[in-house]
Amino acid sequence: MKRGLTIVAGILLLAACASAQDQSSASWREDLDYLVRRIEIMHPNPFGFFPREDFHRLKEKLADEIRRLSEADIVIAISGLLANLQDGHTRVGFEQSDPEWLNRSFHLLPFILYPFKDGVHILAGIAPHQDLVGARVVKIGQLPVGEAVRRLGRLYSHDNASGEKKSLYYTLGFAEMLKGIGAIDSVERIALTLRTRRGKEVRREIGTVPFIAMAMYLGTWYPQAGNGLATMNDGAANPLPLWLKDRERKFWFEYLPQERMMFLQINSLDFPHGEGHEEGSFGQSCARFFEALDQSGAEKLVIDIRANNGGNHVELPLLKGIIARPLIDRHDRLFLVTGRVTYSAAVHFTTVFRKYTQATVIGEETAGRPNHYGSFRKFALPNHPQVVIGCSVDYYQDSEPFDFNTTHNPDIVTRMTAADYCDNIDPALAAVRNYDRTCRKARALAQELAKEYGAGGCDGMKRLYQANRRNLLDSGYNLEKFFGELVDNRFPANKNGTAEYIDFLAFACGECPESIDLCYALAARLEAGGRIAEAKKHYARCLQLNPECHYAKMRLGLLDLSEKNL
Repeated sequence: MKRGLTIVAGILLLAACASAQDQSSASWREDLDYLVRRIEIMHPNPFGFFPREDFHRLKEKLADEIRRLSEADIVIAISGLLANLQDGHTRVGFEQSDPEWLNRSFHLLPFILYPFKDGVHILAGIAPHQDLVGARVVKIGQLPVGEAVRRLGRLYSHDNASGEKKSLYYTLGFAEMLKGIGAIDSVERIALTLRTRRGKEVRREIGTVPFIAMAMYLGTWYPQAGNGLATMNDGAANPLPLWLKDRERKFWFEYLPQERMMFLQINSLDFPHGEGHEEGSFGQSCARFFEALDQSGAEKLVIDIRANNGGNHVELPLLKGIIARPLIDRHDRLFLVTGRVTYSAAVHFTTVFRKYTQATVIGEETAGRPNHYGSFRKFALPNHPQVVIGCSVDYYQDSEPFDFNTTHNPDIVTRMTAADYCDNIDPALAAVRNYDRTCRKARALAQELAKEYGAGGCDGMKRLYQANRRNLLDSGYNLEKFFGELVDNRFPANKNGTAEYIDFLAFACGECPESIDLCYALAARLEAGGRIAEAKKHYARCLQLNPECHYAKMRLGLLDLSEKNL
């Protein structure tokens, strides 16, 4: 009898557990439905980059899998679902979610991992593994680091490839995401295969820490040593470069008298909107800056927003002040430094400065598009209010309506190596100092190519280009800009409709495979030349680069319509 009662009690307990699990799964499915409905209501165009039917198919697949997932796994899966929308503002807002819940549910490596030009390195770390800071990461768990990077891009929202690099600052150390991509089995301890600064390959088992213990350091981009954090540039022989000198202040400047250069760094645009000169406003900061600029007699101005993640659209006082100073507003005197962190309002800042000033942009590609969705609005899930979701509610057409570029490509591209960071060397500021020489070399090569075209046609020009390609790439000069200038200034006037001009554009597209402008120009020229099948192929490529390129969609539709009416 007693044994029978025990069996019955066990059955009842299992039934109760199953019922509770069913209720939990049902509440998550309700939240998933709510999340999708709310985004469809709030977002101006949620499916501009990913088809609605495919998104809903993935959403239903997740709903079917919820019963088998832990709460943490469900949240990571939701993050991956939203990443398909290709909008960095529409995402799981981990940093806005309940901190106690985050601490209970998620784990981070005690490191900040960073993808440099020469691989992923440990940028910073806390005890007890500070001796590993600076090492290059070879494998994370079972995965080579390159494969881990590729898979992580599918789990966190971003606008473009540069935004994907930016998100790795968080995701490369996020244990639950690493588990989600199949790199690790346990979120408590993670095996890292590393190459130390001395070149020795080691494998270390690293214990993770609760989310908040490491998130406090992730709140500032490129933090410096202190408060328990060791950094790879701590102890460098060179002094801190200007761009790392004061990461905490939103707006600061310093004059370099030997170079007659003013350096202005804006680390955040989180200033209040207003009339412009009230206490604490962006306008008041700009007034102090212009007073110092005018007194200094500076001949160059560098505005550094490479680590600016956004804020508000408050740039007008600075923009107007620069336009009013034509001796500074020149391509060889005004420089804007951007990077993978440059996002949201900082991308708007970049767009208007490119549109209304003569600024030369130097650095890395921005994390957002010139025309983009933004204005982050958050909401909590009804059944799980500890989880906060962000959503874009505005569309900013800051650039031209036909600008379908997915990032701001710098005029001079600079990539930082781990050695650069470790030694406090700033490639972007070096590019500013070498700007005149870089431009002279690019112009000289363009003249040689034009001369070779006259003597040997397109084939001769391409051979000469290939012989000089490495030097051009090493200079950082933007290839798309180079080819555009070559077409505008050097190519013979009879280019229209010629087979050689099409050949040249095809060659330029091959050198700049991510350029939607060159791709569209080639498609249009092929269409004008009657080569319809080839034109359609390149219009389709434009839509792969940016599904919102409605000009390419329009041309494809009109070509299909013409074929049907023949």
